Amino acid sequence: MQIHKLRFGALGPYPGEHVIDFDALGGSALFIIDGPTGSGKSTILDALVFALYADVSGSSSDKQRLRSAFAAATSESYAEVEFTTAIGGFKVRRTPEFMRPKVRGEGHTTEKASTRIWRATGEHSWELLSAKHVEADLEISRAIGLDKNQFQQTVVLPQGEFATFLKAKSADRQQILEKIFATSLYSQIQEQFEEERRSVERDRQVAQGRVRDTAQQLIGRLTAQGASTISHTEEIAQINSLEGAPSALISELVDQLLLARRQEVKYAETELSAAAVLAQQQAILLATLEKSHELESKAAEATAKLDEANKARARAVQLLEDHRDVIDRSAAEQDCDLEIRKVDEAIGALAVLEDRAATLPARKAEIDQTESDLLDLRRTIEVLTIERTEAIPMKLQGIAAQLQGEQQRVQTEMAEAEEYQNELFGRRLAGISAELGERLVAGEPCPVCGSVEHPMPTEAAVDPVSEHDLEHIKAQLAKQDSARLHLEGQRAKLEVVLAAELIAEAALVSPSKVVPADVEGDVDLDRDLQELQKRLSDVTEELRQADLRAAKLSTLQQEQEQSYHRDLSQIVGALGEGADIAGRIAGLRAARSAIEAVRGATAAASRATEAKVTALQAVSKSSVVVTTEDLAAAKKLSVELINVEKRLQGIHANLLNLADAVAGLGAEYVAAAVASDELASRIGPVIRIAEVLNGRGANTLSQPLKAYVVQQMFDEVIAAANIRLSQMLAGRFALVDTERATGLERSLGLGLEISDLVTETNRRTETLSGGETFCASLALALGLADTVKSHAGGVEIGVLFVDEGFGALDQERLDDVMAELLKLRADGRTVGVISHVSEMKKSILERITVTPLGADRGSTLEVSWM
Repeated sequence: MQIHKLRFGALGPYPGEHVIDFDALGGSALFIIDGPTGSGKSTILDALVFALYADVSGSSSDKQRLRSAFAAATSESYAEVEFTTAIGGFKVRRTPEFMRPKVRGEGHTTEKASTRIWRATGEHSWELLSAKHVEADLEISRAIGLDKNQFQQTVVLPQGEFATFLKAKSADRQQILEKIFATSLYSQIQEQFEEERRSVERDRQVAQGRVRDTAQQLIGRLTAQGASTISHTEEIAQINSLEGAPSALISELVDQLLLARRQEVKYAETELSAAAVLAQQQAILLATLEKSHELESKAAEATAKLDEANKARARAVQLLEDHRDVIDRSAAEQDCDLEIRKVDEAIGALAVLEDRAATLPARKAEIDQTESDLLDLRRTIEVLTIERTEAIPMKLQGIAAQLQGEQQRVQTEMAEAEEYQNELFGRRLAGISAELGERLVAGEPCPVCGSVEHPMPTEAAVDPVSEHDLEHIKAQLAKQDSARLHLEGQRAKLEVVLAAELIAEAALVSPSKVVPADVEGDVDLDRDLQELQKRLSDVTEELRQADLRAAKLSTLQQEQEQSYHRDLSQIVGALGEGADIAGRIAGLRAARSAIEAVRGATAAASRATEAKVTALQAVSKSSVVVTTEDLAAAKKLSVELINVEKRLQGIHANLLNLADAVAGLGAEYVAAAVASDELASRIGPVIRIAEVLNGRGANTLSQPLKAYVVQQMFDEVIAAANIRLSQMLAGRFALVDTERATGLERSLGLGLEISDLVTETNRRTETLSGGETFCASLALALGLADTVKSHAGGVEIGVLFVDEGFGALDQERLDDVMAELLKLRADGRTVGVISHVSEMKKSILERITVTPLGADRGSTLEVSWM
């Protein structure tokens, strides 16, 4: 931060206005603010802090001291500062609240505080950013990067508070360092990785949830009523024990489950075959027709069921044809599960495009609004251009014509007056002898010839001309000549304006084309020209600003259109022109339902086929004829065997269904586990990095990135400060960092102690003497500025103000401190000091001298430099 200029008026003991150019004072890197005690030296720092933070310097000061008791009641108290930071140049002006006399009536009224902030747009041009307190404070905070307390620990060291940063708590020191070195970037990196970690952790939990869900579905199928007559307790325990296990172990368990189900089916088939054989043997004892009729009925029933199952499957397969534009019918018939997964992936991809397409209307509206704003601005430019090139030149032409008419009138009147003057002069000469004759008295000598006799005196003229008449016509000619000169002066002013503004259209009208003015009296050219000249300047500036805004809007419009058409092209490229994303998603979901229907119908047809085959086999083996007794006994036994066979058929069907379910759910279980393992492999590095950046996991320091950076910066500050401190205190002391805890994070090295290099002991900074404390505080402030200057992106400290503290130093220490301060000239930094030390007053030539004007008149100041 560089402070260039400070203006203030009616503040503290200063009744008048003052300007301090710090750029001029900073030529030698060190200047002093000198003056008697209480004369207003610290008020200069108050003015600076008030302009930036609406407060005075020093924690024990009061803003009520801002209003000058010596200023006129109507004078406005204000402070204005110009400064630059890494993001640009700024100017801030503040006025405090104060009482002033009412404009009308008696008494006083309260003048409210005001704040204005401008951004530099050129060497001497400014753009108003805000005139509101809150908005201006936010702009100042963004530009400087420090609040008032931090500013008073790094830039302005108020009287009695220069050691605040030296003795600050670890947490307060951390806040200052974070702002000065702009470590918010590292905080953002921490937060971004932590958010990414939370996000991938959620993904991992979702994936693990899918694994658990499919495992529970598999367990539910194993424990479903009628699924099997065998207990699956051990298998369920194995499934539960593999929660969170690698996919390879889960796949191995699923293979074991499938093998067990196939063995159960095979065993059931063996039992069913044995029952069928026994039933067939018993059927020999039954009458051939009865047995054949019974078996044929069963075969017909099985055939009908198979036909219905096949028809249902055919209908389901036929429905796939309705979705041939989104799925492969052949692939869907062969592997329903695979095709369903493909459909799900396509739905997910379309959902992403749908989200992006949803933003297009709003972005198109923004483009239209920008275009409308640009059109309005271009209309304004056109109106201003017409005024600049046509209206103002026409007005100047009118003034020129009016002026030329006035000049012709005055010249005519002067010619007539000169002719009349010549006539009067001739008549006056003719009448002089008559005047002499009238004055002759009998017996008295003539004043011409001396004779006392006057026989024939000249008779008086009929219309005599007096000296008064000649003086009158002479005065009239002088007045007209003055009017002529005045008009010529006005004409010269008009020509200057025309030449200065380069208005070719407003050239003077030639004398042959001048039209006499319609009004009498003098032309108020000064006022008219000033108004036209000011309007011309205003129009020119408005045109420049309008052109700048038009260029910015044009650039914004191009960027908006490029972004809009880029996303639109991506969507159209993926889906085609006029694609209905929602409709495609709905179509895919309908196709998925159709595939699921085919999968269910296929399973039902398979079961019906097996039942039909079994029935037909029974029919083909029932050709034995038995006696009536055998038939009766066979009937009874046959009923029993049929019941056994039915029961075994049910068990067999259930086992087949269970085997199919285990195969399907097991595949889903393994797929979910594989997906979970793959996700864990992908997100592992993200989680490990986030853990390290946030002081966990493999971070052996248990220190987050932000705290680590602050610590490193602080170490550099201490190293730079110790270089200064060694020169100031003859190498006896050095600053050392200590470990402190800040909240839930460990900020190593943000505490400070002083190392006595003579006694080789460390002690608290509070144990230093007054002079030692001042040197350590000053060295720390300079070290902070040194470190910031060596790093890009921080809050650069180009100026430092120190209010008192030098009085605690002996002559040798004072010389060492002065030598260190003068070294700042090499890198363009400046230090301003307030001190009563006579040696400093003598040795520092650049100064601000504060001079009291008297007990009831306040103070004034003078800035001087080499």
